[in-house]
Amino acid sequence: MRLIRSVSRAFELLEIINQEPCGITDLSRRSGLPRTTVLRVVRTLIESGYVFKGQSKGEKLYFSAPNTKKLSCGVKTWYQDYVEIKSRLDELGRELEWPVYFAVNDGFDMEVVESTECQSPFYLRDSILGDRLPLLRSASGLAFLSACDESVRECLLEKVADQIDGVENYRWIREKLSDAKSTGCVMLENCDWRAQDRPVSSLAIGLRNADRAFGSVAMRFYSKAYIEPRALDKWNDRLVAFANDCYQLEATPAAIHA
Repeated sequence: MRLIRSVSRAFELLEIINQEPCGITDLSRRSGLPRTTVLRVVRTLIESGYVFKGQSKGEKLYFSAPNTKKLSCGVKTWYQDYVEIKSRLDELGRELEWPVYFAVNDGFDMEVVESTECQSPFYLRDSILGDRLPLLRSASGLAFLSACDESVRECLLEKVADQIDGVENYRWIREKLSDAKSTGCVMLENCDWRAQDRPVSSLAIGLRNADRAFGSVAMRFYSKAYIEPRALDKWNDRLVAFANDCYQLEATPAAIHA
């Protein structure tokens, strides 16, 4: 299959301009491309909104335009976090044995994007891989909220206030968030957002990087196997260590909870 050389040339020149403003002669020298080719490519980049022409000290130069930021925005999405965490998740799943799930925040829901179900020796009847979990009624959602900066957390709670039915439920949510700050994890016993009587419990912890909370990791297990104190004693420290490792991906030391 033949490559489209004009595409690779456009990215090559855009990388150079993004490093520092350049004129046509300098771009030609640094890229090794003829001036006429450079001029055609740069004009295309200008029309596409990635480059603009300006002057500095009387010299005509080409600068990277705001549209170039769009090319890097995707790197900051949950997908990068997903790629970096996936291998760590497999290791965590082998250690905990019960199925482990990685969920990312999507507004007022959590989307489960990865699991260790296939390698777990324990079978749970229903898979939640690909499901959207409610922010306020799942361990994954509450764990994510607990890891958010306070301003973000309060904003989200305000936006979903109409979903909180009564003072008791509001108090329960606050208690769960408070527990998460002290222990690290959120645990819900006999929980399922589809049926309250399912014998499955979830233990989850929120995940942060240096910029923000972006998701959570939860393990699911049969409620009869471990009651809350025993589950926390057995797994809380390991999940906290996992969350701290994820934070260190950004190489900025800080606590995992706001």
